[in-house]
Amino acid sequence: MKKICIIGIDTFGKHVLEMLIKMDTDIIIIDQDKDLIQDYKDRVSGAHIIDVINFDTVKKVIPKGLDIAIVDMGKTLNLQSLLQAI
Repeated sequence: MKKICIIGIDTFGKHVLEMLIKMDTDIIIIDQDKDLIQDYKDRVSGAHIIDVINFDTVKKVIPKGLDIAIVDMGKTLNLQSLLQAI
């Protein structure tokens, strides 16, 4: 089973998440929107309410052996720094 982490769940991330839920995948989601995390927490293997700009915290919750990281930062411009942290 693939381990997939979605970091930031805006329009793109939500669309990908909905597709992955229908597949045999181990999904971890990370976003700062408490309501969004609550909506999906029972449908994924891990759900974390974190400000995705806090790189050190994001790194702590990303599991070892991750196969794929999907980053949806919406309008956030600091994407390069986040990708370096992963």
